[in-house]
Amino acid sequence: LASQETLVQQATKVIYNVQLQAPNVAWNQRYEQLKKYKEEHGHIDLPCRCREDPALDSMCIWLSNQKAFFQQYCAGETKTKWPYRIVALETLGVRWAKLKDKWPDNFEKLVQFQKEHEGSTLVPTKSHPDRNFSSWVANQRYEYKLWQEWKRTGKEPKIGLTQERIDQLNSIGFVWNVFDEKWKEMFGQLLKYKEDYGDVNTVTERTASPALARWVKRQRLEYQMVQNGEGKTSKKCKLTDDRIRQLEEVGLTLLI
Repeated sequence: LASQETLVQQATKVIYNVQLQAPNVAWNQRYEQLKKYKEEHGHIDLPCRCREDPALDSMCIWLSNQKAFFQQYCAGETKTKWPYRIVALETLGVRWAKLKDKWPDNFEKLVQFQKEHEGSTLVPTKSHPDRNFSSWVANQRYEYKLWQEWKRTGKEPKIGLTQERIDQLNSIGFVWNVFDEKWKEMFGQLLKYKEDYGDVNTVTERTASPALARWVKRQRLEYQMVQNGEGKTSKKCKLTDDRIRQLEEVGLTLLI
């Protein structure tokens, strides 16, 4: 009897391997992507979302869906025609159980990052070695947008961000809008340039940093969009009336 059970197990394993290697099966292709990720990074402890990296975000969503399906399967809410998929994911090391809330741990990482980077909370989303942490930081900003929309419309989103957590992030000066912060930083560089050279209209890549020169060029381009009536309709135009006023006050000629 034991020998028969062993034969059945071996036969099942062979069948599963054949199914897993079947070409042109979308699920199998996703599995191979996940397997490759583990080979490169040593783990598959992925966040629910990673919006700053579309390819990784797609993998995160897929893996989250597999875990959700497994929970439904265990609860008897659904059936599967493909048990090999469960076995394959378990063999790869997928943990089905919901992990403990990592928000406090990531918040502590953010506090430490801030101490090491002169008070900055601008964690690089693509180059930081801890992708789970950088994805968490980006996700706080995304969920905050949803939270603000909820307060305006009354439509409650499914997010983990609470008022208490918002207060915690505010207490350390967390930057919610990265674009606004970077605009202020570049405007500060423009003010420094005026202090050093007197005329901000002489900004070029020869007289200033390439980043500042590109930024000034971008402000002029967006001003043209505003003048052409595209300011409120184009997502590429971030130039507001207040920013136009600040640029004009510092002496920058926007229309050239």
